[in-house]
Amino acid sequence: MSHTSAVIAINKTTHAVSTVHANHAVKSFSQHSSGEAFWVQSTGKAYHGDTRDWVNPDVQFFNAAGATSFTRGLSYGAEFYKARLHAVGYH
Repeated sequence: MSHTSAVIAINKTTHAVSTVHANHAVKSFSQHSSGEAFWVQSTGKAYHGDTRDWVNPDVQFFNAAGATSFTRGLSYGAEFYKARLHAVGYH
């Protein structure tokens, strides 16, 4: 779960809350069972001449240890607000 100043995890059994990343303006956060994760974080900058400063042209990826792994955007100028992990065999 993300909110204004951090990404937090909530244990479904104990309801304990822990901070995963203490970064602000994270709009979405997803983590694979392997520990690898990614997020979209607002940059506060407007892109393509509009006023949407809550988007980002890139998605940030992290390795299982939580360190920055790589950043990826799309060549045609897409802007991301939310990103989710989709696994076809999940359900």
